[in-house]
Amino acid sequence: MRLKPVQINVLFALLIITAPGFAQEYQRPTTVIVRTDAAAEAQVSSVAGVLDNTVRLHVGLAGYRIIEPESVEPDYIILSEYAVNGSVITITISAETAKTSETAARTSWSGALDLDLDEQIGAVLNRDIFPVLPVTVAENRRTTEKAAEAGEEWAVAALDIASDAESGSASDDSSGGTPGGWELDILGSIYVPTSDAATFASFGYGGRLAFGYGFGRNVIVAPRIIVGALWLPTDTLTDTDLLLVPGGVEMKIGSSSAGFISPYVRLGGGVSGLIIFPDGGSTTGKIVPYGEVAIGMDFRISNVFHLVLDVSFSGQFEETVTLWGLSPAFGMGLRF
Repeated sequence: MRLKPVQINVLFALLIITAPGFAQEYQRPTTVIVRTDAAAEAQVSSVAGVLDNTVRLHVGLAGYRIIEPESVEPDYIILSEYAVNGSVITITISAETAKTSETAARTSWSGALDLDLDEQIGAVLNRDIFPVLPVTVAENRRTTEKAAEAGEEWAVAALDIASDAESGSASDDSSGGTPGGWELDILGSIYVPTSDAATFASFGYGGRLAFGYGFGRNVIVAPRIIVGALWLPTDTLTDTDLLLVPGGVEMKIGSSSAGFISPYVRLGGGVSGLIIFPDGGSTTGKIVPYGEVAIGMDFRISNVFHLVLDVSFSGQFEETVTLWGLSPAFGMGLRF
């Protein structure tokens, strides 16, 4: 069966969509620079130290990462400005993005310069500043790996967690296999007659559909219903074509512990409608028994979609002749 360009594009898209970790992201703490300035030069310098330490404390407790101006460029700059008038202090706190200098949040507070200053500043930050600033920023894998090489703790931890999750998933797949479930296979095939049938026919073509439920995990046993059709032109003096329409049940036994490839065997049988189309004559038909044995492989593209490669040997038991034949087949399947 020749795949058309549109079919190849669909398969390629499925491979991309289902590829694990294709657009994986890692979360790092948002970086912040904290600055404290006085509104006038002749302000009490000790207040600046208290205010700066208080803001830093609450920023750190909220989950942000405080860095110094000499290091890498931060995500945000939190600036605190204060003015003291007797026993009253007025504080203005703003947060701006480091790259664009746009103000993300701004707030002011006035109150007594007393021991409750720490609590008041924390309340202002939690109410007006922190809700606007994200606590984490998404980074791609390459940036995260570079940060890990530089010794960044968040990057090392993120990669360790991802590695544990991936190895755990791989361990589950390798030790437990893929669980069974409902499955549907649709295949196209060619038919190569053997034995007596090869004396009057060269090859035929057709397809089949199988539907059933797989039980198990490492070894999956799937009873299935099968239907199909096979067109077989003959090489006789009078052009005569045969149409075979088999239908029956089969047992498929496969292994899913090999990961991407799942080999299997099939054994089935039932009845087949044998319809004869003689050239210039009347169409006749009869019902005959048939049997089939096959081997194949499922190539798992995702947990739902797989490709199927199958080779079967079947016999149609007509009264005067038995039609033996070999059928290579290729198709797709769904498991849900």
